[in-house]
Amino acid sequence: MGGKYVVGHMGEKYVVGHLGGKYVVGHMGGKYIVGHLGGNYVVGHMGGKYVVGHMGGKDVVGHMGGKYVLGYMQGKYVVGHLGEKHMVMCLSTVSFRRLEPLFSALIFL
Repeated sequence: MGGKYVVGHMGEKYVVGHLGGKYVVGHMGGKYIVGHLGGNYVVGHMGGKYVVGHMGGKDVVGHMGGKYVLGYMQGKYVVGHLGEKHMVMCLSTVSFRRLEPLFSALIFL
C-alpha cells in the first residue's frame, strides 16, 4: 500500500502497525498478537494461550494450556506453573521455589 501504518478492520480482523513486516497489534480470528511479524516478539492471546517473548525459540512468558512458562525454549531456563507445581529450572542445576507474584502479573494479558 506504499504506507507504513494501517489501523482498521479487515474482515473481523483488527490490525495496527507497520506493513513493512515489523509491528502488528490487533485481533486476528480471536487471536491477539502484538509484536514483530519478522518472527521475533509476540505478545497476545492465541487460542486461549498467552505468549510473551521470542517466537524464534528464545524467551517465552505466558500461559499455555494452563501452564506458565518463562525462560528459554532451547534447553536453558524454564520458570512456570505446571499443574500444581511451581518451578524454576535450569538443565544444568535444577532448583524449585515459589514464584506466585510472577504468575499473577501475567493476568493483565
